[in-house]
Amino acid sequence: MRIVYDGLIFSTGHTGGIRRYFNNLITRLPDSVEPWITTNQPPGLHFPTHPNLKTRYWPRVRPRQLSAVLERIYFRGVEWRNRFDVAHPTYFDLLNRRYFSEYRCPVVVTVYDMISEFFSNGTARELAATDRKRNAVMAAQRIICISHNTKRDLIEVFKVPEANIRVVYLATELTLEMSTGFEPVPSRPYFLFVGSHAASYKNFDRLLFSFALLQRKHPGIVLCVAGPEFSPAQHVLIESLKLTEHVQRYDGVSDRHLARLYHQSVGLVYPSLYEGFGIPPLEAMACETAVIASSGSSIPEVVQDAGILIDTESEEQLVAAMTRLLEDAAFRTDLINRGRIQNQRFSWDLMASEIYQIYCEVSN
Repeated sequence: MRIVYDGLIFSTGHTGGIRRYFNNLITRLPDSVEPWITTNQPPGLHFPTHPNLKTRYWPRVRPRQLSAVLERIYFRGVEWRNRFDVAHPTYFDLLNRRYFSEYRCPVVVTVYDMISEFFSNGTARELAATDRKRNAVMAAQRIICISHNTKRDLIEVFKVPEANIRVVYLATELTLEMSTGFEPVPSRPYFLFVGSHAASYKNFDRLLFSFALLQRKHPGIVLCVAGPEFSPAQHVLIESLKLTEHVQRYDGVSDRHLARLYHQSVGLVYPSLYEGFGIPPLEAMACETAVIASSGSSIPEVVQDAGILIDTESEEQLVAAMTRLLEDAAFRTDLINRGRIQNQRFSWDLMASEIYQIYCEVSN
């Protein structure tokens, strides 16, 4: 079976979740598969490995307009000269600048969330991105959703036939064994927040208000943030809540450092209002960390009874959950044990096996 991956996500230099998804998928495909990746960045670090992997690379040149024309011609030629059984583009745009409906083979598309549709500001750029996403989804023979919640949202927004959708869960590379290094962590007990905190749906400001309330009873506790720089408005809020000495931030952490931050924490606090899957709670469970997270969107699918699931629009519930983890050691240990078991339900091997079955389904 020959599968072509339009490698737009490999052409960006971005090493985030989507690239990890395709790295883990392609690396774990059976040896009977011949995966092809098109890219305009030279293969290197953070690139998939497979014994039959074929890479078609076209370097970007100057001027940029000429480069775009040459790329389009080259990548269209790759697809016309080779017969593929399945196409699984890595994003909703293609390097060859064509429509998904123009593929000569069955198309599989992965949808991670509907965040841009539910939390859009209605800008022309956002509306154009939604149109590209809709066109890709409607052209696909199979759509992979990373949670049942994303599947429901996809059906609601784009009216996609349910028969075309398959749910395949993600996994994490983080393990407890990775947490045994000497990377820095706060010297005082701390709760951990992981990821971007800029978007409103991440609910980070409410976490700050809740943490300020927790400080009144537990003044020694720290909020550790593994993520990018705070916005000017967040700096002002942290200062106004008198949390400047109680919030520590780490940026650009390695997987080993992140695993250590998880394991040494009192618990992960993840009050996001919406997630397509929610990797941090899964990472926390893999690192034997207690989880406080939202009872909405996809999070309950990932955590189930292995964490404290709360209405994260309620500061009172957030404070109560953090307080219980601080004061009830037996309860915290029970959550960690449940999380260890829950984490075993998710693996990249299982994900790759299920997606390979989808490839077989559409190519027959």
